[in-house]
Amino acid sequence: MPDPEQRKIPLTTVGRPLDWKVMTNRVIMTLFFGVLVVGSIALTTQDVPLNAAAFEALSLAGALFFGWMLGREIDPDRWYSAFIAAAFAGANAFFVGAPHFLLLFWIAIGLRFVNRTSGEGPGILDFIAYFGIIFWLGHSTHWAVPLLALPTLPFAGLERFPRWSRIALPAALAAAGVVFGFTQAWQLVFISPAERSGLLIIICLVAAASLPVIWSYNSVRSVGDRGGKPLEPHRVQWGITWAVGIGMILTLIAGMTIVEMAPLWAAIVASFIGWLIGSTLSRIQIDRRRRGVRRKITRR
Repeated sequence: MPDPEQRKIPLTTVGRPLDWKVMTNRVIMTLFFGVLVVGSIALTTQDVPLNAAAFEALSLAGALFFGWMLGREIDPDRWYSAFIAAAFAGANAFFVGAPHFLLLFWIAIGLRFVNRTSGEGPGILDFIAYFGIIFWLGHSTHWAVPLLALPTLPFAGLERFPRWSRIALPAALAAAGVVFGFTQAWQLVFISPAERSGLLIIICLVAAASLPVIWSYNSVRSVGDRGGKPLEPHRVQWGITWAVGIGMILTLIAGMTIVEMAPLWAAIVASFIGWLIGSTLSRIQIDRRRRGVRRKITRR
């Protein structure tokens, strides 16, 4: 008979605490508040009203933070990938415009449902919040969002919940997708012919760049925040695959712009750059070890 403690489902687990003792957390929070304060001051000196200046600076700082957050979900083993993603996302927000934060927040939660970087399966409040965001996005952004969320549920630990919920929760997402599809006339917004060739090539190249990153996660070094259990390789690989697929579908046929999805694309590109950096550093270390072994043999 299973331990009664194992039956208890926590209220929430998907939040990842920003431990101030961890250097990378200190750096990103310093950057966040630095951009917020400096941006607000700089804008007010240009005769921008204080509330508008603060909001614009918050959007810029938020884009930077979301790039970092998605970067560490997509590439958990390489901390520098998250900062590369933050730089790309922040630059895009500064020069082009702010992203769609609620959409990105949904993707971040979905990734944590799948890869379990928080250390445990989602709790009751996590499901309530997740479904609430999905339904709102399905209503306000695009009808396909509930359907795109369906692949995350097999990884969400539904076996911990009553048996009826294992059918009801996926059915609710599917039904929401159908209802929103009818109310929105199954609208699909394909990119224009003028943009199609260039944008399609770029997106396909970015998607292809994720393949070596996915392959590199045949083994994972990172552990979950709670409990310290190693992350499961297939979960991390599926999480990356889902995120890339979401980005392609929403950008190519759901009318979402690159600007709105910029932190996600920044995280995907940064994961490839991080993989290149990690592979190069690994080769350098291997070469140094080989040289050290050769020197020992020569001395003997």
